[in-house]
Amino acid sequence: MDRNMPPIEGVEHPDHRVEFHLSPGDIEAVRFGVSPGHELAHAVRALRRPAANPLQWGWLRTVRDRLPRDDFALLSTVIGDDGYLPDFLTTAPRWDLTPEAELEGLRATPVEPMRVDFGKMVLRSTGARQQALREMQARPVRARAMIADAWAGVWDAALAPVWPQLERLLRADIAVRAQRIATGGIAGMAGELHRQVTWSEGAVRVSLRRHSEQVDCRGSGLVLAPLSCPPGVAWC
Repeated sequence: MDRNMPPIEGVEHPDHRVEFHLSPGDIEAVRFGVSPGHELAHAVRALRRPAANPLQWGWLRTVRDRLPRDDFALLSTVIGDDGYLPDFLTTAPRWDLTPEAELEGLRATPVEPMRVDFGKMVLRSTGARQQALREMQARPVRARAMIADAWAGVWDAALAPVWPQLERLLRADIAVRAQRIATGGIAGMAGELHRQVTWSEGAVRVSLRRHSEQVDCRGSGLVLAPLSCPPGVAWC
C-alpha cells in the first residue's frame, strides 16, 4: 500500500474516510437513537465471521442451529462481510424505533433509491454475489419483498429472543453518553466514541478501509446510535 497515492474506491488505504459536514446549528441537534436494523445487519456479519467476534460466541452457538438457511443466505448476500451497508436496509435511528417499525419501513422503501444502493453494492462486489445483486437491482420490487421476509425470519431466530436485554444495554450506553455531554460537553463525548471517529469544527470524520465519501448533513443534525456487535463504526 503506497501512502503517497490517493485513496481508490474499494482498495484499502489509510486515508479513506467519510466526512459528515455540519452547520453551527447542527451541534444543538445531536441526538441519540437505537437501530434494530443495524443490530441485525451486524449480527449477520458476526454469524458469518465468528472467529472475529469471540465476545459473541455464546450467543453464536445458541443461534446458529435455528437460523432459517435461505433467509440467512439472502441477507448475507445483501449485507456482506464488511464495508458498505445499503441505506434502504435501515431507517434513521430513533429513541422509540421498534423492530416492527424498522421492518415496516423496509417493506415500504421506494424502489429508485434501492436501485442506486444495489448499484453501489455491485461495484463493491465480485463473482456470484455481484451477479445476485445485479438480479436484485433488475427486479427491485421482488427483491424488496424477499429481503423484508428474510429480515423478519432472521430477526425472529437470532435477535428477537435477546432483544429486551440487548435494548436495555443500548439504552444504558446512551445514558452514559448523555451524562458525558452534561459533564464534558459534546466535544468531550464525541472524543470518546471510537478511535476511528474525530470531531472538529464543521465535520465529523470516520476513518474507513476501502471507502471515502462526503455527506452534507447541514440542517438535519446528527443521530448517534450504539451498536452491540461491530468492533468498528457504522453510519447511515
